[in-house]
Amino acid sequence: MTRTSAAYSRSTDEVASPCTKVCKLDPSGQYCTGCLRTRDEIACWSSASNDMKRAILNRIAAAGGAGR
Repeated sequence: MTRTSAAYSRSTDEVASPCTKVCKLDPSGQYCTGCLRTRDEIACWSSASNDMKRAILNRIAAAGGAGR
């Protein structure tokens, strides 16, 4: 399975959450140290469109979060 296909659920083609179950905010209180999402990104994830979710994942990857 490629990294791209791993980001999607097989049954619904929903973009999978990057949550790593390590839910702790950084010292600034802005980013989760586990998944690197912002507080706002975490709060809106369940209602975000797949395009928005992919944009969040792309921001995380660009910030050096890919392969964590």
